[in-house]
Order: sequence, then C-alpha cells, then structure tokens
Amino acid sequence: MGQLVTQGIVWLQRQGRMGGRGTGGEDGQSMVEYSVVVALIAIVCMGAIQALGGGIGQVFQNILNHIQSVAR
Repeated sequence: MGQLVTQGIVWLQRQGRMGGRGTGGEDGQSMVEYSVVVALIAIVCMGAIQALGGGIGQVFQNILNHIQSVAR
C-alpha cells in the first residue's frame, strides 16, 4: 500500500511540473478527476470505519474498563 501511495505522489508531482495532461483548457477536467479520486477515497474510508467500528469500539471500552479498574 505504501508503494502505491508513493507512486501516486510521484504522479501528482509530475502532473504539476509538466503542466498536467494537456494545454490550457483542461484545468477543469483535471479538477473533476481529482474530485472523483477524493470522493472514492472518502467512500473507502467510510466503509472501513463502518466495518471496523464495532471492533474499535470494543477496544476503547476495554481500555476504559482497565483504566477504571486501576483507578479504584
């Protein structure tokens, strides 16, 4: 996963340095593409949080129980 992120960053840097894919008039298209990518990342994050939500909640509950038992 880290390599994929690194490749994405390199690609974005090249796009900025080379002026994007086209000339002048395609700035709006690039912004739409970036917006779609951000939306997809947000959807994946929401799905992961939804899937892991119960497990994460249980971890925090265990930590809270442990802290309360130590404090008594």
